[in-house]
Amino acid sequence: MTGLLLALLCGLAPAVREVDLTLPAGDLSIAVRLALPAAGRYGAVAPVAVQVPGGWGPGDRRRLAAPLAALGCVDLRFEFPAGTLSDLRGPRATAVLAQVIRFAQGDLAASDGRRLPQIAAPLQPAVRAVGLLGWDNGGNSAVLVLAEQDRAVQGVAWVATWETPVGDGAPTVLCGGLGDGALSAYDPLTGEVDWAVLRFAPGLALPGSGGLVYGAFYLDTNRDGQASPTDLVPAALPAPGGGALPRYVYPTGLLQAAAQRQLLPDWPAHLLRAAEAAEFWARRNAAGNFARAVVNRPELLAMVLGQEPDHQQAAPDHPHLWAAWSGWRAAAARWVRLNPDRAYLAAVAGEHAATWPELPAGTGIERWDLPRSLPPTTACDATQLACAAVAELADRVHQQRLDPDLAAVLQPVPPIRRPGLPP
Repeated sequence: MTGLLLALLCGLAPAVREVDLTLPAGDLSIAVRLALPAAGRYGAVAPVAVQVPGGWGPGDRRRLAAPLAALGCVDLRFEFPAGTLSDLRGPRATAVLAQVIRFAQGDLAASDGRRLPQIAAPLQPAVRAVGLLGWDNGGNSAVLVLAEQDRAVQGVAWVATWETPVGDGAPTVLCGGLGDGALSAYDPLTGEVDWAVLRFAPGLALPGSGGLVYGAFYLDTNRDGQASPTDLVPAALPAPGGGALPRYVYPTGLLQAAAQRQLLPDWPAHLLRAAEAAEFWARRNAAGNFARAVVNRPELLAMVLGQEPDHQQAAPDHPHLWAAWSGWRAAAARWVRLNPDRAYLAAVAGEHAATWPELPAGTGIERWDLPRSLPPTTACDATQLACAAVAELADRVHQQRLDPDLAAVLQPVPPIRRPGLPP
């Protein structure tokens, strides 16, 4: 009987030991926090899970996005160093994540000279079966590191991404956010934007520039020929390396439509062109990178996590989830699933989860059917969803189980409370 199972049967929560440390990364230092359970999920053996923070900033290693140590896992949380923030989760951030994974695999020592097996002892971290849990935009980083850093990720066994903005326009919420509602020019049946309403206004302040840069695109949804309060003004991100003149980047599809429709006789100096934008997004968005990730890690198990409604995107078909799920399938990933097995959700969130929709691994659906395959946000917290996913993926790797569906959990799972959404 494993220590975790004994603790669960006795009604005890296994004690957690937290360790703060730093990792070397060239001229940078990576802040890491480990949460180490008293008992491993498989006796002395504990799966290792790296939580990749969402957003465009550093993240917060101190915030408990999901209590993975409660599952008997080595829980690794970290912050992207301040020196990578201007990189906007680009190549430097991907290289930082690769260093974190090397440490999780026991291949890199912390700044104090210790490696993970020494720090975790007497636990035995499963350093050859590391998992990545990517929150929101952190999921893009997780896929990119698998695609770009092949030598550093040979011990990664699984990846789960939670409501990650995959696909053109998803990182900037082009198709509408929760506060504004879905973009009327977007067709959820086809996944296409009607670019006939795209316009450019030289006197319109560029979103993201703090009102200091003028000349921005907008979608003239009321077709009155001018930027109105009801029109959508798509977000633009500051592009790294602009020098004295800051430059901004829009989604590639928008820029291609602007060029094709000849909206600008002279291209503004403060905007990247379509080819430049494509290069920018290729290093910051998982779209187009799934095949390389599978080539580098052919044994990888992948899970796409999402709920209804989404935490940020308002498009009713959840195009970002579709892009991730169909991306893994098109890349012929070994095992792909949309959300955890109901048995794991019921163990984590309660028996009411047994009535939630379920899509076994390998099952095909049409894009408009995807929302009906998602559990309700009102009944299941993102933390619970993530914990169920981590437990299932770790157990499948440990027992080498690739069944499309499970009748019961492979290893006992404790119930997880609902502390709220992660960053």
